[in-house]
Amino acid sequence: MEIFHSKAQTAAQCWGVKRARNRARIFNQRLKREGNRNELVALGEVVHNTRSVDSIMAEGIGTINHVEEADGKNVITSAHGIDPRLMDVLRMVAYDIEDTTCPIVIAQHEAAVKLQIEQGRKMILIGKRPNHPEILGTIGVLNDKVILIRDETQIRQITYKVDDPIGVIAQTTLDPRKVATILTMIERVFGDVVYLPTTCDDITFKIQEIRDLAPLFDLVIVVSGPKSENGGTLRETVVEMGKPCVFILDPEELRIKSVKDSRRILVTGSASTMIEDVNEVGCKLTDWGWPEKKSQFNPQLSAEYRYRISARQAGRLV
Repeated sequence: MEIFHSKAQTAAQCWGVKRARNRARIFNQRLKREGNRNELVALGEVVHNTRSVDSIMAEGIGTINHVEEADGKNVITSAHGIDPRLMDVLRMVAYDIEDTTCPIVIAQHEAAVKLQIEQGRKMILIGKRPNHPEILGTIGVLNDKVILIRDETQIRQITYKVDDPIGVIAQTTLDPRKVATILTMIERVFGDVVYLPTTCDDITFKIQEIRDLAPLFDLVIVVSGPKSENGGTLRETVVEMGKPCVFILDPEELRIKSVKDSRRILVTGSASTMIEDVNEVGCKLTDWGWPEKKSQFNPQLSAEYRYRISARQAGRLV
């Protein structure tokens, strides 16, 4: 049997992450041109990948974890979004602000507010971690008047009445199939449910490519930050398909003993992973005796196509 590795077309950063990194760099350059000597900092992690963040921080950008630390500073916000109440405080204390929130997250927020305010619906948010920046931002947008559930087992904990009008949104990085399963269960309990499909199309492309390709390989390597929700979703998808998965952040973490029993290896990366890191993993595999075999090119999985779809989705949700 042939020995090789292939890289998923959808590996590495999504449109929103690329946009956030570019905006951070452009903001830094503008401040320098204007002679702005105030300290430049990011509020939390711009994206959930320390190597991607380090590439931004290398340009002289610091980090703060609380808005109170932004006094007099130039501040870059996270691509995951921010609680509008914190943004109000930030506007009062910071010198200048660059909001790098992904437009798909912004569109999700605006659509959620329409359900809550214009239609008077009681809101349910499907999401994983309560302390995830996107979850905190969405809860803030809805003025804390939303119930967060992780899976269908928590539906019984929802305190709304069965005849209440319900609005449902989902964290943008979730698997739409799993969201659909939870939504079906919600609809069995409540009679009037409106769901806005707010899961990111680009993440859906990543998950579907894994589902299509994983059966052809012995092992899947996912390059991702440990905090990345979509990176975790990719790993879950691989494991659910019964395939071994190696989950790493840094290509230096990859060891030959973890791949030596596999002949066909697939490499992918989360939405915040730099393509350089995916390529570095590929180079290591080539050096170890797994030459690259390019997968058949699918124009609908190219970065250019996926970026256009993401831009359209941001406009379609509003």
